[in-house]
Amino acid sequence: SILDSTQPKPDKAIMNLTTEIGQLRFNNSGEMLAMTSMMKDSAVKLVHMQTLTVYKNFPGLHSKHLNKLNCLGWSPGGGFLALGNNRGRAKLYRLHHYQQY
Repeated sequence: SILDSTQPKPDKAIMNLTTEIGQLRFNNSGEMLAMTSMMKDSAVKLVHMQTLTVYKNFPGLHSKHLNKLNCLGWSPGGGFLALGNNRGRAKLYRLHHYQQY
């Protein structure tokens, strides 16, 4: 077990953000992880935890308008992700993977 080891090794190192991570949030089911950085405009990545895959197509075409992200939050069912920036604006994304929304 990882708790029994004096030098545990990570299952995966996620190197997709090249600046320091400011926020990490799992959705309520633990299936998705969102990470952001304020060090660079539009620095956000989503990770599918079962496969440890980083979604390269998120946030897509609108990413240049995100500015520096300083907060994020998931809806209770995980189908929506809100991203807030340093200009007092927030974007709400619907994740189509979650059919109940």
